Amino acid sequence: MDNRIRNFEEHPLDLGKIFENLCNDDDVFDVMVHSIPKNKYLLPTHVLNKGSNFRMAFLNCRGLLNIFDQISLFISHHNIDVFASCETFLNDSTKTFINKQDYTFFHKNRINKKQGGVGFFIKSTIQSDLVSEFDHLYLEMAFEFLAVKIDVNGMKILCCVFYRPPSSPASKFMELLDDFVLIASKKYPKIVFMGDFNIDLYNSNNSSGNFHGISSDGADLLSVCLSGGLLPAYGVPTRITKDSASLIDNLFTNLELKSSDVVIEDFSDHLMLVTDFHLITEFNRPTKRKMRMTNRNSLSKLKVLLSSSDFSSCLESSDPDFAAECFVNQFKRCFNNAFPLRQISRRNSIKPIKPWISPGLLVSIKNKNLLYKAYLMHPSEVKLAEFRRYKNYLTKILRSAKSHYFAEAFVEAEGSPKKTWEIINKCLGKHKTHDLPDELIAEDGTKLATGKVEVINALNIHFAKIGEETASTA
Repeated sequence: MDNRIRNFEEHPLDLGKIFENLCNDDDVFDVMVHSIPKNKYLLPTHVLNKGSNFRMAFLNCRGLLNIFDQISLFISHHNIDVFASCETFLNDSTKTFINKQDYTFFHKNRINKKQGGVGFFIKSTIQSDLVSEFDHLYLEMAFEFLAVKIDVNGMKILCCVFYRPPSSPASKFMELLDDFVLIASKKYPKIVFMGDFNIDLYNSNNSSGNFHGISSDGADLLSVCLSGGLLPAYGVPTRITKDSASLIDNLFTNLELKSSDVVIEDFSDHLMLVTDFHLITEFNRPTKRKMRMTNRNSLSKLKVLLSSSDFSSCLESSDPDFAAECFVNQFKRCFNNAFPLRQISRRNSIKPIKPWISPGLLVSIKNKNLLYKAYLMHPSEVKLAEFRRYKNYLTKILRSAKSHYFAEAFVEAEGSPKKTWEIINKCLGKHKTHDLPDELIAEDGTKLATGKVEVINALNIHFAKIGEETASTA
């Protein structure tokens, strides 16, 4: 079979034919179909910033704890704002080991059964809260989900991640999803659904399909989502094996999309979905960051400029204020000349995110992904064996590098309990948070202060008076 990946890109799910049966308004139909970007399969190093101002990703992890370091690296390196996952296989004990700096982790695990589990990593700079109004619809092993609401520069968005176990009846899932969409579309104008629905939309050989070849379950899924104005972002297979290709993972939304790509990386037996949005808000004008470049040449240049500058007017002045101002202005001119402000390029570069991952190891990771892509393009036992051999060897090296890094760190911290605990917390992924509470509540439930400034002032007043009050009552 010749280059399956390119074939999938060139022959995606024909949403035009599918939606033709569902939409009576030709103008609306035309906007719907043309608003869906063309999907591409990309290696991680090719996932670039495409001018969007918001990025989401989704992956069926098949066990988050085992690949957490890789996922954490990808999220940081590619500036993911919201990362959703299912089949995390976490429970109340193991999810305590999942901590990522600068991100808030939300998770819901199964109570009565093993495996399963859905979760979100959301940037700490984004206001986010769990949504409980849909909890009555949650049904373990049939309709598993987690819902959060986020605020992006004043735009409120409902984000949901779903998982339907393949053994559960699709009809029950559709019934509950229909109720979910009905409630959500009335209250939330902006919605994003992500998940592994285990309903193949790419099954063009299913003769029982009533939507131009896709199965009746696939038609039901599209119909339910479309009833809430939600369009699929993906029309190419998201789970590819040697003998099959299926589109069971997807993202449905009514937001404007910039791009929707499928990342070729062996995190699990599912591929990762990375979706760029263009959120139009009055606050999202891009800011150009600038910084001063410092190196040996610029430092030498500063020395030459200072040594050749004429400071005589500063030295000869009898007015100390004028002399000081003269000196500062002259120094600033030399400084700005030696260290000019330059705009920072936001190009993706190969640079280590974890301290134990060297640039050489990043190149090895890239080579591993190339081998995986080669296998997906032209499946064979030889290519699969070559990929697995390289992957296993690289995994051993990465684990060894991580162990060596922390072993050296503990040796350097010997005799300092503070540094030792800092390293332990770093191993566990725990980081100090300096977020202040938004309100101060007394034991009887009375609100003493609301807002961070008021809380700070209330605490200052309390501790300023506590000594005097304690002494007066003694």
